[in-house]
Amino acid sequence: MDTGRKAPFRNEDAFAQALLHWHAELNDRNKPSSKSARARLRRCDDELEAMSERGSYWLLVSLRPSKGRVGEEALLRLAPLLAWTEDHVGDAPFAGQLAAPRDAGGDMPRFSELRFKRLLESQGAELLTNLRRALQLLDRKANVLSLAEAVCDWDDPERGPPLRRRWAYDYYSRLPSARAKA
Repeated sequence: MDTGRKAPFRNEDAFAQALLHWHAELNDRNKPSSKSARARLRRCDDELEAMSERGSYWLLVSLRPSKGRVGEEALLRLAPLLAWTEDHVGDAPFAGQLAAPRDAGGDMPRFSELRFKRLLESQGAELLTNLRRALQLLDRKANVLSLAEAVCDWDDPERGPPLRRRWAYDYYSRLPSARAKA
């Protein structure tokens, strides 16, 4: 199903702004309801579990004006992952953030090459598990828009393969060892 979206989510895009607003509301530490919604979403293993959570409903309602742009199933898959993301850091694509050095000046990436290869090959529940692991290794700070685009397009037969190629380029071009050779 073609949703008509060709470009990645951008900060100035109304859809992206609504998504970032929902993410900020979910992570508002001054709201007890946000804290409990975030905790319940973090325990969801798939879209079916996420469907029964109020936080997912808030996301669907927030993005309703863009109906048809991204399917509800993709948003339900995204909600638990964004609950694991505490801060939006838009300085690099998500895959590039995975390649960042674990330690300042170090040559070991936060997410190993083997884990990255497994991530590229994963589907369904395995994808969510691998992305959760990645978020934890990023200290729950990630490019929310880049992650959202990936989750929404991962299984799409037309957009999924180019997305994975772009992720591979973003990851391998930002590996500490790749930068040292350049």
